[in-house]
This record gives sequence, structure tokens and C-alpha cells, in this order.
Amino acid sequence: MKVLQPYKDIVEGRQKLGRAFIYKFSSAMNHSKKEAEYFENMFFFNESTSADEGMLYFERMISCQKTSATNIDVIKYEYYTKWYYSAIRALISLGRFSDNDKCYKKIDSILNPRIQPDEVKKCSFAFGSSWFHLQR
Repeated sequence: MKVLQPYKDIVEGRQKLGRAFIYKFSSAMNHSKKEAEYFENMFFFNESTSADEGMLYFERMISCQKTSATNIDVIKYEYYTKWYYSAIRALISLGRFSDNDKCYKKIDSILNPRIQPDEVKKCSFAFGSSWFHLQR
């Protein structure tokens, strides 16, 4: 039972998965060769300290997958660069918000973590005020 304790501690978040432990952990999870490669790259991606290093491991993770990636246009890419863009869009589609400063502040107050009302306004400019016409 002592042998399983480190694995249990990692899964339950009490211990970090160190670089030397990656391979043992992956083996314990019965990963295939491809799954082990993905798992290793995912670990290094999460531990990366620069954008370039992160991109290297991200690209390696993508190459391990069976699906193919497609390029997306700039607007779609921008939409996924900030977590709050989709949250703002969802709020707008559910609530009664207008394209004005008062509503920007109200949306900001709902989000957690908070963002600046200017960020909500930028969202309106970046993706069009048509978002405010999504309401039901």
C-alpha cells in the first residue's frame, strides 16, 4: 500500500508530479507509448517558463493527437485569447444588457475574477455590438 501512496498524493493534489516521476506515473496509469508521450509533453507544457517553451510542448502535444488542426481566422483566435470573452458573451445572451458604460460596469461586477469595465467595452468593439442583440 505504501507504493501507491505517492500516486494517490499526486492525484489528490498533495504532491507535485516531479520531472523524474513522470515516467513512473505514466506507466502506473498504463499509458500507451503515444499516451505517455502526450502526458510527458503536457507536463512540460504546464511547467514551461516562457511562451516559446510552452509553444514547443503545445505543438508536440498536438502532434500526438489523431485529429488534425485547422487554422482559424484572427477574430476567432482573438475570441479564445481571453477567458472573459466567452463569459461576457454568455452573460449578454442571458441578461438584459445594453451597449453602454452602465452595463459594462454591471457585467464587470458579475465576473470573477473581476476585469475592468474598459475590457468589457473593448469586447464590444472587438466583436461588434451585435453581441448585445443576442438577448432572448
